[in-house]
Amino acid sequence: MANTSTATKPASAAKPAASRKPKAATGASSARSAARDAAAKGSAAVDDVRQEMEGLIDRASGELDRIGETARTQGASFANAQKARSAETIGRVAENLRAYGDDLDDSPEIQSVIDGAAERLDEIAGQLRSKSFGDLYRDVEDFAREQPLTVAAGALLLGFAAARLLQNSDSRRT
Repeated sequence: MANTSTATKPASAAKPAASRKPKAATGASSARSAARDAAAKGSAAVDDVRQEMEGLIDRASGELDRIGETARTQGASFANAQKARSAETIGRVAENLRAYGDDLDDSPEIQSVIDGAAERLDEIAGQLRSKSFGDLYRDVEDFAREQPLTVAAGALLLGFAAARLLQNSDSRRT
């Protein structure tokens, strides 16, 4: 029976071990080569994706810059329009004060105060017309630093006036 067991062995087992080594080495070599090819293709794909992402980022950055510039331009345009409207309104208030002061012929002291206030309002309107928004902002900042009590008192008076207006409008509704 020992003879039959050797007869049933596969043909590859009958070959010497030396003849099988080159096939294993060839298989490992081709696996390494395939792995290198796959790595090169993967690396190329990563580079393509990276370049595509950089392009998208550049386009998005450019678009954001354009949108930001448009917003700045529109904001500046809006601020300048509001500044012009404010200057016009202040100028009209000065004219109305002068007209009111002209009606006070019997009170020269009050007329003088009203004319002085109208003159100061005209100066403010002229500054609004001639200065940029940034210059006006810096002027207000400087004034607030130099006269903090005046600014606080003005804010307090504006708060009282706003509260009074709100109370009056609320009582008219009911």
